[in-house]
Amino acid sequence: MGTSRTQLALASLLFAGLGACVPNARSFPPAGRGERVVVANGDVESRSLKVPPGHFPKPGECRLWFPSRPPGQQPRAGSCVGLARIAPAGSMILYRPTSEKKVIYARVIDPKRDGVIIVTRVYNDRGTYLREDKQH
Repeated sequence: MGTSRTQLALASLLFAGLGACVPNARSFPPAGRGERVVVANGDVESRSLKVPPGHFPKPGECRLWFPSRPPGQQPRAGSCVGLARIAPAGSMILYRPTSEKKVIYARVIDPKRDGVIIVTRVYNDRGTYLREDKQH
């Protein structure tokens, strides 16, 4: 009887573990006729920046942002020097250029690799998505 309980427990853990490996995919309304945007694998939703405007960095500064933390528990904004190299997996680097004060660049760090920028998204100062920037 002890062996079958152990086997049942192991099977339950296996199924729970497999469920955690399935990507979390969400669909959004079509961007245009016949088009559909799908965000998968825990990627940050690109339609709007989930950062309150009062927490954007000042022009010329960067801010490391953790999507899973509340705004009051985020690191302070500051220098951009070397920030990309130390940015933890799953975080974002928010940058506000001095030449474009109404624009926020969000460099999305790979969810599994520290310091690896996978995409740079550009938002306006209200957090609305504008475009993706090809250069990181």
